[in-house]
Amino acid sequence: MIGEAIDTAITLGVALLVWIVVAAAVGTVVLLGAAAGAAWAVKALWRRSAGPSWRRNAFRARILARRRVRPPQARTDDSDHTDYEEAA
Repeated sequence: MIGEAIDTAITLGVALLVWIVVAAAVGTVVLLGAAAGAAWAVKALWRRSAGPSWRRNAFRARILARRRVRPPQARTDDSDHTDYEEAA
């Protein structure tokens, strides 16, 4: 009878230890996932808010820079210009 009680206590102790290890592993994964998600969100917000306003949208900045750098005649359609001879 005492042997069964000791065997039951050992079985329950092992089961409790397994539950603690599994819960710690799951808790660690959840906490690290939450920390990574929060870090990603903070980094994204920081990048969106830091710097000049044109930096918030790189695509618009490239378009704006191209329009400002090129002379106006370079932006027009060249299909109606005939100041060159066609090669035969």
